[in-house]
Amino acid sequence: MDQFTKEELEEARRAIDSTVSKCEKVQPKLKEGTSQHTLLVRRIKAFQIASLLIEEALESQDINDGYINEYKRLLQTTNLKKGYQEFVQFFRSLRTFLQKELPEYTFTGNIVENNMDYSYFQFTNEGLKSKGLKIVVAFVHGDFDYQIWLSGLNRQIQRKHYEDLKDKRHPYTLTDNPNKTDYILKMQLIDGCNYNNPEETLKTIKGNAVEFVCEVERL
Repeated sequence: MDQFTKEELEEARRAIDSTVSKCEKVQPKLKEGTSQHTLLVRRIKAFQIASLLIEEALESQDINDGYINEYKRLLQTTNLKKGYQEFVQFFRSLRTFLQKELPEYTFTGNIVENNMDYSYFQFTNEGLKSKGLKIVVAFVHGDFDYQIWLSGLNRQIQRKHYEDLKDKRHPYTLTDNPNKTDYILKMQLIDGCNYNNPEETLKTIKGNAVEFVCEVERL
């Protein structure tokens, strides 16, 4: 997509996202199994793929060698690498601790890194899984914040539960766009993480995580 400017790609993405939104409003009016419904579902999927490809193209255009050089400088002149290794060690211990303390939940996969936007691991149980939901424990690097999310297994499920929850009263942060975020509801897990007392920190996180899961299961 190098032949297109950033402005052209952004305009195309807005147009595609608008078309997807219109198609999704029409979809419930069509009977499942009909040729019209099948065609519309395929079109929505195609538009979503196109939107993702455009987003990737925009990201590739934004590569800045100044940022790369800054990253290199930080690695060579600070303890950034060591700090990151210490964080990963703590986050792994958090996953291990929660998995041991919450045997009624199934932990899937290992810790996942997402371009240093956030690191996460996830778990679920039969009740949540039957609704297409999962719990995600995430560390948001930019905010240096540990959070817990209620997430859907896919965007369609997220949209459905967003509609169900948007008018309900609860103390959690509701996403403003289930098509763009990876959560439906979220909450901060701990206010100020004391790494000098990891045992107490892990217990606090566990208690808040259990409270969050119990509450969202009742919503």
